[in-house]
Amino acid sequence: MIDKVYAHMNSRTRMRIRKGYVNFHRFLCETPLPLVQPDGSDDQRFQFDEEGYDIHIPFGSYHQQYRINGVLIAVGVVDVLPHCLSS
Repeated sequence: MIDKVYAHMNSRTRMRIRKGYVNFHRFLCETPLPLVQPDGSDDQRFQFDEEGYDIHIPFGSYHQQYRINGVLIAVGVVDVLPHCLSS
């Protein structure tokens, strides 16, 4: 796809763009953390206090979708790590 979209550029420039896409995907989309999906079962990894607030959220990457009237307007990614939160 990159070669088709950027056909008007020389091969060296296309290679640099391709490498940028790969690095972008690796940075934002891949994670060394295990995939955790809450399935509604009595999963002890997800615990709540009496008011319904999370008191334990497993480490991992969480994707959020923001919609208005069903139309996707934004996507957010949050990484919950041992000593920090990254978004």
